[in-house]
Amino acid sequence: MPGELDPAGRVGIMVTANTYGHPAVLANITATVDGITRGRLEFGLGAGWYEREHRAYGIPYHSVGESIRRLGEACEVIRRLWTQSVAYFYGQNNQLTETRCEPKPVQKPHPRIVIGGAASS
Repeated sequence: MPGELDPAGRVGIMVTANTYGHPAVLANITATVDGITRGRLEFGLGAGWYEREHRAYGIPYHSVGESIRRLGEACEVIRRLWTQSVAYFYGQNNQLTETRCEPKPVQKPHPRIVIGGAASS
């Protein structure tokens, strides 16, 4: 019937920039979306490449190397929150102490994290 949701369809954002929010908040938001959609979340995450947008939003912009390092750290924070009952993490930019993410995502062991990126010469 027109207008009905395809129950097999996937839901999500192709790629969101890691720099636009704290990874623990993103983990909770995405776990909720995965639950609401009964495990249909597609989760794309990137380092944040668009300097002009960062400046316009007042978000700090980092070098490519620093952005990639922060992306790796964010992926670890998100993965821990999705899979551990109580998460701990002590990185350069993120710290978790007795942190919980409930409810957990429906997908097991967790939704896949698709890393978005581009290269230029």
